[in-house]
Amino acid sequence: MAIGCSHGNRANRDALAAALLFREQYKPDEVIHLGDAYDLASLRAGALNNDGDSDAADDYLDDIDEGRRFLGALRPTVFLVGNHDERARRLLTHHNAVVRGFAEAVWQRMLEPIERHARVIIKTHDVLPRSWYKLGGFSWGHGILYSENFLRDTAETWGNTVVAHAHRAGMATGRRNDHPVCLSPGTLADAPCMDYALRRRGTLAWSHGIVFGEYTDDSAQLYVHQWPQNEKLWNLPSF
Repeated sequence: MAIGCSHGNRANRDALAAALLFREQYKPDEVIHLGDAYDLASLRAGALNNDGDSDAADDYLDDIDEGRRFLGALRPTVFLVGNHDERARRLLTHHNAVVRGFAEAVWQRMLEPIERHARVIIKTHDVLPRSWYKLGGFSWGHGILYSENFLRDTAETWGNTVVAHAHRAGMATGRRNDHPVCLSPGTLADAPCMDYALRRRGTLAWSHGIVFGEYTDDSAQLYVHQWPQNEKLWNLPSF
């Protein structure tokens, strides 16, 4: 089971409940959170450099508390840091000691529920192999690409993959003779809460979902279960 992009206090409550119900009913061997468990809007570069930015006043404590609460209930076995989570990690080397100390406290509070449950934590978010978790012949990661063809392009770049990041659940095949596929569970966030994206047409394509399936040491048969935005009937897959 893999989910991603729950974004702390910007999560869709029904999406979180559906993901947790899947976890409890099917008891998967692996529970992978693909990153962005927190949003950290106030630590966005634009907000840090501009006191007038609306994100500068974001309540990061509520964001962290909500993210921690969901992680505690989800009990992930694997966690991969996303670009939003990374906002705190990047400040760990800040030249200002006050900022650095703040970041250390925030980062440790973010990691605590993850370290309590996950046996694998990947704290890098880049294009290198170190940022992927290998399972069943697939590479599992937060994801870097976000264009309309992010699934196809990810498959063509890294092969069989599972990513989140772009918030659109789905599956695509790469244009290569080894036929790589990329799947995405989309996001568990609530689109109206994501102010930065509300003027982007692509936001209308966001959707919620879960990637699940069966795997062996070197192969996997994976599926995407998707709920569109504004869904009212949060049914689970049956198999």
